[in-house]
Amino acid sequence: PRTLASAVLQFASASVVSGQYIWLFGGTNGGDSDTVYNDLWLYTVSSGRWTQKSPVGTIPQRRRGATLTAVENARAYLYGGSASVGETVGPLSPETTQTVWKLGL
Repeated sequence: PRTLASAVLQFASASVVSGQYIWLFGGTNGGDSDTVYNDLWLYTVSSGRWTQKSPVGTIPQRRRGATLTAVENARAYLYGGSASVGETVGPLSPETTQTVWKLGL
């Protein structure tokens, strides 16, 4: 797993605020290597701490520039993004052509 410092320095991540939490998914380091990630981080406002999370089930393919949107019942949906320049990402569910990934918050 990556370190906290590298997660905080990534950009083009998908993020969403839900109550006292900020969720961050994917993004890129923006360096010469243009590494794109598919990790999930949680920031707890009350403690000021970042924690790397491991979602249950199939995690989406690495991506940057995606959208993460919170909805009712403590859920968020991830949509879109790209893996790297000239490389498209596949569906968010390998079993179907589903293009949206649901995350329990």
